[in-house]
Amino acid sequence: MITVARALETTYVPKDLEHREGQISQLAAALEPISDGMSGEHSLIFGPSGWGGKTTLAKYVVRKLRQESFGVRRAYWNCMSGSSKTEVLHGLAQDSGIGNHLSRDGTATSTFLGAFCDTDDHDRRRRLFREPPARRTREIPLLEWKTLRFRKYTHEELVDILLTRIDAVLRPGVISVDVVEYIADIAAGDAGEAIGHIENPPPHTASLFTHTSRKKPCMPEEVLFETESRQDRAAIADYLRQVADNLESDASITLTAGDQSVTMDPPSQPTFEVKAEREGPTDGPGELSIEFELEWDENDDGGDGDGDLQIE
Repeated sequence: MITVARALETTYVPKDLEHREGQISQLAAALEPISDGMSGEHSLIFGPSGWGGKTTLAKYVVRKLRQESFGVRRAYWNCMSGSSKTEVLHGLAQDSGIGNHLSRDGTATSTFLGAFCDTDDHDRRRRLFREPPARRTREIPLLEWKTLRFRKYTHEELVDILLTRIDAVLRPGVISVDVVEYIADIAAGDAGEAIGHIENPPPHTASLFTHTSRKKPCMPEEVLFETESRQDRAAIADYLRQVADNLESDASITLTAGDQSVTMDPPSQPTFEVKAEREGPTDGPGELSIEFELEWDENDDGGDGDGDLQIE
């Protein structure tokens, strides 16, 4: 059911970015002089931690710039992977292709700087790395930069982003709008977390289960990853147990199939007896018929309840 797996990776840059039009215009204007052979403005992008689109937007705008201008080099380095001068310069030199021959260990900072193409402020940048921190702080404002500030996505914006990404990743009809709404709700403005849930659904979620505290249906992991494959009864029983075990103490689940439904309230623990048969060719699409019986402690006085439900 996954058609373009790379679209779920954090490094993926989509063809279009939604709800960041203002920031795109700002950064594009700052870098526009580069297309004429001049230096662009230095830009700092701020925003909440997580995936608010900062890195993606920067890569998106630079990609557009490279498409329109010949000979533009770009480099990316995540300072969470290393924040020392040598680590940053080595990462930039490697990613840009300028300093592939330079080793991180034993290479002086000046050597990395010398490998970069000359720019208008090249000498100043070289000097800044040699200045003590106090002097460097006074000098930095002279570089002049444009500041872009990002806010978290709203719920509606995140839904739009998810729908666009889902269209690029999955076959039509795999995930319903209700599921997208639920994922956007729990991600709370973090696009990275939301997109991650497409690949790894949050706990206690399934298309057959409704969490009463949210009233939102979700998808089972099997539906997302086991493309038209056979499920054995042990796997189904294990999955149902996991869903029940992970429910919050004040929650309940409702199993539904057409106009049939049965509700179970934890903390009572259910037991499952599962029978599964597959109709159709073994190596292609078919129907999986699942029949299971639930037994659980329904009353405080120790009474038992049970339910039978046929799901296809």
